[in-house]
Amino acid sequence: MATKATTVLRDLDLPIGRIREVVVTEDFLLTVDDVDGTSVQLSDGVREVHDDGSVTASVTATTGEGKSAQAMVQHTEVSAVEEDGSFSVFTSVPLPKDLGTMATNQIYRADGDESRVQTTVAVEIHVPVVGAKIAARILDGAESSTDAGLARIRRLAAR
Repeated sequence: MATKATTVLRDLDLPIGRIREVVVTEDFLLTVDDVDGTSVQLSDGVREVHDDGSVTASVTATTGEGKSAQAMVQHTEVSAVEEDGSFSVFTSVPLPKDLGTMATNQIYRADGDESRVQTTVAVEIHVPVVGAKIAARILDGAESSTDAGLARIRRLAAR
């Protein structure tokens, strides 16, 4: 088994309150953008708002068709807002073919009229010998996936 992680820092040109409004919506939590032209079917999406202001969601995504179809359940937890206005978004998803799990924790903090995002991506691979190599390859995409997620927040915030 191999576990690896990386951290990505980004600035986001939106106030922290607007980001929070976006990331707790059903549009953000229960839908996906086109993924490299791959057909993704969503089902069984559930979003719950809790008394403390935190939000949890889970959604099943199926890619491919017929015998090659693969389904996975993504779980997301958006924390309650902290005293300083910060909050976090934690997402976990199993990797295809039961290779392991990928987890992402994003911490959003106010930085004047903009925001700062610290994204930590951790991958746990259950395959002996080559697990570290697989984890490293997945983590190579951490910056681009972080950038794509923040671009999605910008698009939804502009609506």
